Order: sequence, then C-alpha cells, then structure tokens
Amino acid sequence: MKRRNTLLLTLLPLLALAACDRQEGVELTDEDAIQAAVEEDLSFLLDDLGNLMNEDSTYGGLAALGLGKAPIEGQLRVWYRRIDPRTRSLDLQIHIQNDTAWVDIGRRHEGTFNLWYSPPGDTGAPDTLIRYSKPLADTLFRQVMLVRRGSVDDRHRGWRIEAYTIGQGHALPATNLGIDSVVVEFYESATVEDADTTDGRVDRIVCTGNLLKTLVVDDPSAWIHRDSVPTVPPRACARVKLYGSPAGTARAFLHFNNRVDRHVRHPFVWDANENAWVGQWFTPFFLAGTSNRFHVAFDLIAESTFTDDAAPYDAVFWFMPYWVSAP
Repeated sequence: MKRRNTLLLTLLPLLALAACDRQEGVELTDEDAIQAAVEEDLSFLLDDLGNLMNEDSTYGGLAALGLGKAPIEGQLRVWYRRIDPRTRSLDLQIHIQNDTAWVDIGRRHEGTFNLWYSPPGDTGAPDTLIRYSKPLADTLFRQVMLVRRGSVDDRHRGWRIEAYTIGQGHALPATNLGIDSVVVEFYESATVEDADTTDGRVDRIVCTGNLLKTLVVDDPSAWIHRDSVPTVPPRACARVKLYGSPAGTARAFLHFNNRVDRHVRHPFVWDANENAWVGQWFTPFFLAGTSNRFHVAFDLIAESTFTDDAAPYDAVFWFMPYWVSAP
C-alpha cells in the first residue's frame, strides 16, 4: 500500500484537525495515523538545514574567511542562506506491509546564498560592504520506520516510530561534492585554550576526559534504531572528523545548538594528517518540559560558491540526531 502526500510545511492546522477527528471518535486510516505519528515531532524527525541557516542564524554576525580568487576579491565578512518560506514543500510516501511501515520524507526549498565582502584593504565598514547573492535550491531526504505495537484503538492506531536514517541533502542540480563518512566521539569534558567555552572556536577546543560514545556513519541510508540514537550528558565535548571533499574544493561547517540552545555555525579545520575536516561542539542544556532531542549538521559548500561570482551555489550536507540526558 502506498500513499503520496505533497504538503506545504504549514502543518499545524492539519494536526489540529487530526486531533479533532480523534476527539470526535472518527477512525483514522493507517496512513493517516502514520502520517500523524511522523508529524507529531516535526522539529526532530523533519528537521533540515533550511530551518537552521536563515539570515539571523549567523553566529556573532561574522564569518571571517579570507578570499583571494578572482573575480570575487577581498575579505568575506558574512555569508548566509535565506530560504523563501513559500517554496518549502514536504513529500511523504508511506509503504505498509503487515505491521511494519516505511516513510520516505522528501523536502525541498529555494532561496538565495548571500555574501557580504569588503574590497581588498578595506576594514569592512558597513557603508563599504559589497553584497552579492546567488540562487539556491536544496533537496533533503530521510526515512522513518514504524511498527504497530498496539491495537487500532490506541494512539495512532498502535503505530510507533522504531528507527530512522540520518538526514541528507544536496544542492539542485546534483552536486559535485561528497561526504564519505563522519566519526563523532563524545567526551566528558574539554580543555579550552585562552577562550570562553561558549566562544566555540574549534581550533581552541580539545576534548578530554573519558570517551563516552563513538558514532561512525558511513552509509546515510543505514537504519538507526530509536534506542541506539546517541544519548549523552549536557556539557559533553563532541569531536567530529568529516571525510569527504577536501580543502581547496570545498569549505566545511558545523551547525549545532550551544549550551543555551542557540544555533551556532562554525567552520571545520582541515587536518592534513587526518586527511579530514575536524571540528568540535558542546552538547547543550535543555529546560524541563522541553525536548531533549537535537540535531548536528555537517555542511560542505563548494569553494567556487564563495570565490567565483559566475559559479552556481553548490553544497552537500548530512544532519544527525542525538539526545541529551537530564543533568
């Protein structure tokens, strides 16, 4: 059995109607129940980089990255993606076989990739900044597996989420970049040299203490059982090694929530000895009554996206779930 739904991301009215149906005793179909179960936690299961990378998410307002290639010259001061909310779409394909269901979740959005840079030798005064943008289109995909654990009289007709894949996405048309694998090591503490821990400058953080967990992802289509999602304490130090398109062809960025649940974006550092991009983040606190589920995203953007005004926007990204235990 298969059902295809194409929805705009404005789903709250639909959820409200579904709740009314349940209250009035209207029996949902299995497809309706599965869709409601998946949509019930949008921020976790359907998260994507478009939610993280709007204009107001640039940490500190600056991304001080040097540029030296024509035709764009000077010092890049700010870059950000701006997503047009009118272009956001959600596509669910539901496949049911006996008491197991698989949901393919596809998303797409369009917008602009924006660069602010100053001419060579300029100090970056606001009135001298040159603003430039490129059209942007991304597609994202992940899968969810559900199993019927109860009866049709139970919530969502007994369907419960059992496993999911990491999220993956890329620019449209198809990208020339690639992520081969990601290794994440969670440590109980960190040493920060000459910087506040909330500064997050990845070249100053050294994860120390006991190794709590290690996660290796080399197949974005592999299933992660719900009970196998990494669960780590708040304030843990997570060290990432990303293997994929190297420095010179791409720039790599890490997106995460900091200790006060604010979105942060930091550049990875290319480690020639590891032949990998290396970065770190601290797992956040969460308040009582709020979700303890978070995502971290690994974002590769083509070097030419930054340095060549004739080159199109090009990017590839993975986003991975993790849970934070109560402090």
